Amino acid sequence: MLDSGEALMREIRAQPDDDAPRIVYADWLLQSSTDPDVLAHAELIHAQCALEHASERPALQVRVKEILRKYRRIWTSPLTRANIRGNWRFRRGFLHGGTLTAARFVDVAAQLFELAPMVRSMIFPEASNELVRLAQSPYLAHLHEVHLDQLCRCGRCKIERELPELFASPHTVNIHTLTLADCRIDPDNAKRLFESRHLPKLRVLDLHDNRLDVTSAQALAARGGTFERLVLAANPIGTDGARALAQATSLVVADLDLASCGIEPEGGAALAEASWAESITSLDLHDNRIGKGVARGALRTRFGRRVKL
Repeated sequence: MLDSGEALMREIRAQPDDDAPRIVYADWLLQSSTDPDVLAHAELIHAQCALEHASERPALQVRVKEILRKYRRIWTSPLTRANIRGNWRFRRGFLHGGTLTAARFVDVAAQLFELAPMVRSMIFPEASNELVRLAQSPYLAHLHEVHLDQLCRCGRCKIERELPELFASPHTVNIHTLTLADCRIDPDNAKRLFESRHLPKLRVLDLHDNRLDVTSAQALAARGGTFERLVLAANPIGTDGARALAQATSLVVADLDLASCGIEPEGGAALAEASWAESITSLDLHDNRIGKGVARGALRTRFGRRVKL
């Protein structure tokens, strides 16, 4: 029984984005055990995997909450005993993410991944003065989602000196989702980010409320890439930045947030003509200066209900 379970878990670890090995493992648990904890885990796997694709979600969500309310403490007890406390979250049936300081993550990462090998997402609150150690840790390569919003709240930390270490780290190679909102990212560090060779899998990028300008938009346009979600809201990229993005030839974006970017009618008109416009499922342009004239009409014609003005 143990050998079969270990073999199935190896399949899950080898194919972390595929639900099929998880479902096979859940079915095996149902057939191999009468332990209520184990049966509940099998049900959680089935329910959370279904939630990833279900259009009718309320009943599944209620059941998932019931299961986790009853068993979360049991399933996270190995981490608790190891004094690794991180507001843990489950996804697709396994412990998927949590919240730790960056320094604590580096210190306990080996034990964390031994006890919870499917962890792929971490929130690192206020990681200033810890970012260099995080960037140097090979365990960063285990993560697919890294959330580093508001690196410094006091306004005095030298995060602009730490960010280049992150963007140059070879251990970011598996990151799919990166959030760096309100991190004082200036044009120089934006350029370093967009020119990094170590983020080939990046598909979700949140940079809202930073200091990106037209040169930053130009660097992003030159980089190109395929994004499920790209958030540039509350950055002063302006009309010329919007033009630069519109002229990008290797950019594909589904959900693009350009709210509060100082974009005027000419920039809006350029976005309406972008070659990548057909890939857009949602374009947020609210709180700009698009006006009510030709540019607004062009955006409505091109994007219809997909644009928020």
